[in-house]
Amino acid sequence: MANSFATSFWTEDYITGINVLFEKLYQGCYECDEFVSLFQTRMTAEANHGGKLLQIPNTVSLNSLGFGRDDGASLKASFVSIQEQMKTQGKYHLQVAERIQSEVIDRFSKWSSDHSQRVRYSQKTLDAKVTKYVKNKQNVDKIQKKYFNKCRILEDVKSELGNVDFEEFLKDMTQVEVNEASHDAGPVILADYEYKYSDFLEMLSKLLSEIPKRPFKRYLVNYDFCSTGSEVSSWVQLNIGIADIAKIEKFGQDLINLGYLRAIDSGSFAIGSQLHYQWRPEAFKEANLEMAYPQDSFQFSQEANRNNLTNYFGEVKELVSGVSNVDINDKSTIRKLVRECDEWDKLYLKEVLNLDEERCKLEVTITDHLQFMEKCELDRLRALKKATQDFLVCLFNQAATPSQADYLIKLDSVFTGLTVAEENMQPEKDLNFVLENYQTGYYRPRSLVYDNFQSSKNKQIFGVELSIRCRMERKIVPLIVSSILTHMDHSYGLMENDDVRLSCWTSPVQLTMTHELRKRINHILLDSESALNGDSKSYEKILAEYDAPVVTNVLKLYLLELPDSLVTGDYYDSIKSLYNQFGSADQTNERINGLVSFLTSLPTNNIATLDAILTHFNRIIETVKQNKTEDPALQQRHINDFKEKISHEFSTLVLRPKFNSSHSTGLNDKHCYKLVLDLLNNKQEIFGKVKKQVSSAKRSTSLSPASSVPPTSVAKKAVNELKRIDTSSRSVENRLHNIVTRKVSSSEGESAPDRTNGLGPTTSVLAE
Repeated sequence: MANSFATSFWTEDYITGINVLFEKLYQGCYECDEFVSLFQTRMTAEANHGGKLLQIPNTVSLNSLGFGRDDGASLKASFVSIQEQMKTQGKYHLQVAERIQSEVIDRFSKWSSDHSQRVRYSQKTLDAKVTKYVKNKQNVDKIQKKYFNKCRILEDVKSELGNVDFEEFLKDMTQVEVNEASHDAGPVILADYEYKYSDFLEMLSKLLSEIPKRPFKRYLVNYDFCSTGSEVSSWVQLNIGIADIAKIEKFGQDLINLGYLRAIDSGSFAIGSQLHYQWRPEAFKEANLEMAYPQDSFQFSQEANRNNLTNYFGEVKELVSGVSNVDINDKSTIRKLVRECDEWDKLYLKEVLNLDEERCKLEVTITDHLQFMEKCELDRLRALKKATQDFLVCLFNQAATPSQADYLIKLDSVFTGLTVAEENMQPEKDLNFVLENYQTGYYRPRSLVYDNFQSSKNKQIFGVELSIRCRMERKIVPLIVSSILTHMDHSYGLMENDDVRLSCWTSPVQLTMTHELRKRINHILLDSESALNGDSKSYEKILAEYDAPVVTNVLKLYLLELPDSLVTGDYYDSIKSLYNQFGSADQTNERINGLVSFLTSLPTNNIATLDAILTHFNRIIETVKQNKTEDPALQQRHINDFKEKISHEFSTLVLRPKFNSSHSTGLNDKHCYKLVLDLLNNKQEIFGKVKKQVSSAKRSTSLSPASSVPPTSVAKKAVNELKRIDTSSRSVENRLHNIVTRKVSSSEGESAPDRTNGLGPTTSVLAE
């Protein structure tokens, strides 16, 4: 994965990495201003110097008592010649000043100003997007807290009910609700007018949609979806045609009596701009409307924001009081609590999915701006080099007459140092300097995962821990991985040639297209339960609609959004030390022994998933090798190039540190790439030994269940020992030497305790 702005300035909160980059970009803007000031100062000096040189013949003219007295003397001719030379030099310096102003300062100043505006606009846009996302995330956190509070209270109610079958209890309550609903479906009387139930629902829906609603605080209590008596009165007059004030107040009072409206300032309905009434949830539910303000559901009025503290104390009070506020003998209260839990659950799921989609859009926006800023920064560095070249051209190439040319030749050696300085400007290297010294972290998206209080079944695919996903699907390799690999196997036969087959895994794809496919896959469990039960048809149907590069990139995105890499981050530093000590080509056997010890300690699903992916890549390579070609050397170069690229692409997918930081993403950290390359080149040997070792450990564990020391304890001790790497390189080398030289083959008849002295626990079993 090539280093660039779009892959190097990411942090968990987004804004920190963005600020680090833009601080450097603004430094570049100041550097441009410094160059402009430098050119401006030199231009002023040239103009002043040229003006003074032009004034010399007038200031020191021929005196009638001296050279003005007679002609013909050689001394007089020399004096006049020197005056003319000074005049020539003056004209030259004025021309230089004029050219510096028009061809360097004016042009570069305008470009620099436009560049600064682009940087400011980009930062302003990203700041606004990130701020909005953070606000929305805080709102989702509040919804989750409210949802969890309601569920905890419901759990307390279940505990209070004791041995009562709560499911049967809910069925009884549902029957009561059905009976009440059928009873409520009759005519409705408002202000002595009788409305058909369907007409009433239509009027109520129109009323709730059109009437102004806002949050309102009375004392320390917050009320949402409130309207004033005057607003209700105006709507009734305009839409129903009731003009009698008493009839209007009767209309409002009937809404209160029916439970659709709640009086806040008084016990009964009255017309007034200072009298507030709250629309109850039952009204929205009856009208089949969502409880939301006209603006985006994430936005709040200033008044609502000022009430956040009061809301917080209200939530704490509700959680502390808990079941004490619920009368377990009142079925209507419990029915309301169950309904509220269900409503908050649906709202929480909806907002999590919305926020996750917003996160994807935010990351696309950030990526686009970072790519654009990288282009702008490279353009800035090149523009400075071009401006410096133009500046030197103005100094060197102003000769308009032979005498000026002679003067310039004499000064040529003076400007040699300036030319060398310009040649030393290397924009590409300066850009790499920014990446090497200021990068904050690689692109590591973090999915927002819906957390259901009642069930462990997750309704999302991306961002869910690998073992949880496999356990839910009852698979050793998650369905999304196996489905994509199977789909690619079927797609290779339709591709033109080997180059297309290999490049589909390394071709760049717009993040927008990848996110589009991600969204559809992530909603599979919401649309169908078949995928949860192990049916891959849902995946096949969706994947068939997209090009191969998009499908492969969504697999990379899935692996990148996992909470941990396939080779878990706990071993990041240990594997780095392994490659530092045994990184040469003649130490491959030692590295393989060390890698076997690490892989053996991984969870079964991680090993199986990594095995499936590497097997797929090796199968592609073998297929390409079997194809006859006129140039076998060229074919082998294509295969080697594919291995190099795929190792870079999957380096952070197979192994990444626990925490994303500049220290863990340095350009010198190549061990992740080397790990994938070693796994590709030695896949059969490594995974063959892993399978033998874990099978041996399983058999040994089953034969000696009463062992006093569990294998995992010994293995974990070895892992912890390796992690405690001190500053002594001798100590590190000794530890790694003991690991990589230990034999891992189970054919030598070692006892179980001996084998578990390697790295990591051996209780994970790779499915045969």
